[in-house]
Amino acid sequence: MSHRTDATENYRRHLYKTASLKINAGLKSLLNTLYESTLQTILPDNNEPNTSASPLKLSAPAKYERLALQLHQPISQYTLRLRRTNSQGQDVRFEQTLEIRMQHYEELIAAQTAKLAKLQKEWEVVVGEIWKLGVECLGENAVERLLFTEQRHNGPILLLSSSPSKTTDAGSTLFVPEYGTSPPKTKMRHTKKRVTFVEEKQDASDARDKYGASAITSFPSFLYQPSRYSNDALRAAGGVSEQQMHKLNQTIEGLGQKEMKDFRSIEKEHRAFWKKKTAQLASALREE
Repeated sequence: MSHRTDATENYRRHLYKTASLKINAGLKSLLNTLYESTLQTILPDNNEPNTSASPLKLSAPAKYERLALQLHQPISQYTLRLRRTNSQGQDVRFEQTLEIRMQHYEELIAAQTAKLAKLQKEWEVVVGEIWKLGVECLGENAVERLLFTEQRHNGPILLLSSSPSKTTDAGSTLFVPEYGTSPPKTKMRHTKKRVTFVEEKQDASDARDKYGASAITSFPSFLYQPSRYSNDALRAAGGVSEQQMHKLNQTIEGLGQKEMKDFRSIEKEHRAFWKKKTAQLASALREE
């Protein structure tokens, strides 16, 4: 009786184990089929499938998670394809990340800012010396007339392209812009010259960008401002030795000699060329 009971129990366990394995295998197969039915093929960025490798397949949730990740991930590692000219004059293509490119740009801005500050100091020193020397030699009124860049037209209106700001002392400015620096926006009835005007009551900072450059001329604002060194003492001119004067005279006497020699050589070649052409033309006419 006990042997029969043990056999029944073993048979029951065998049936349970076999049924469980079949059920689990069927469930796994159905889940794999369901998962594969939801997979979507992901193409490369250039929308061209790579034939050398099987295309990437992701489920719909994974696909949208990947797209969402591209929206908020940092762009510092974005690769830029750039081009530059090497020392041999050849165009070279190279790749660089956006982060490194922006670092180089910041370094360039800092270097250009320092260069502009140096040029500003040199400019103001030169303008100050011109002003002081002009006052001593010609008088303040005469120098003001020479360096004054303000132009008025029918009332309190400033020509933005050539006028200093409201706070500018016109006598100590030097910059006189060339004709055509202002884009033609307003037509004058009695003249053909086109100019752009701005009201004098307008704040000068409104017409300039954050770097102090005019919105029209794009020149730095210090070109229209008085020199900080205009009130300093004029530097005494250094002594010039007799040898330096003699060398300077020799340099002045030699100016243009090489150019005139080259010009005469070109003129001689030109005459020989036309003499040859004239002889050929005369020969052709005689043959006819």
